[in-house]
Amino acid sequence: MLLFRVFYSFNTADTAPDAQSLYDAEFEDRNGIPDLEPSLYEVHQGAVVQTFAEHAAAAPMDPPRKKSGIDVRSTEERYYPEETGAVFHHIRTAHRVLRFSDAAALRAFVGRLHELKESGVAKCVRVEKKDIREYVKLHANDGEWSLFLASASEEWRKYAGV
Repeated sequence: MLLFRVFYSFNTADTAPDAQSLYDAEFEDRNGIPDLEPSLYEVHQGAVVQTFAEHAAAAPMDPPRKKSGIDVRSTEERYYPEETGAVFHHIRTAHRVLRFSDAAALRAFVGRLHELKESGVAKCVRVEKKDIREYVKLHANDGEWSLFLASASEEWRKYAGV
């Protein structure tokens, strides 16, 4: 099983030279406010593409080009199930959160995560656009996807081939 955080930027895992850069890029919002309950997904390796596709659709975000994240299980941080209101059953039930009391506790976690990433223990998870798009096209007529696509943007509908 993976317990992974979806990164905002595909290149964060490769370009964050230190824990502070990782924290700034992936654990604060655009206003510099720390995310004290960062979202995660607990899934099998085989469900990573589905998770990235459904995460982007539910966010709502534009159709993903490519996505990445990091498996945080090696930090041994306690996490909590938290169902979302997403239309997709898979991400609703796979959604987890970490809970931190303050920014200092979150920074300590990100420091451990960065060290584990640098040592190769915390693995990065990467998926290419073609894999995500193929998944969406394959499932465009399935119940949840057809419901989503019925009211989705033209960009999503084109991405899905409908």
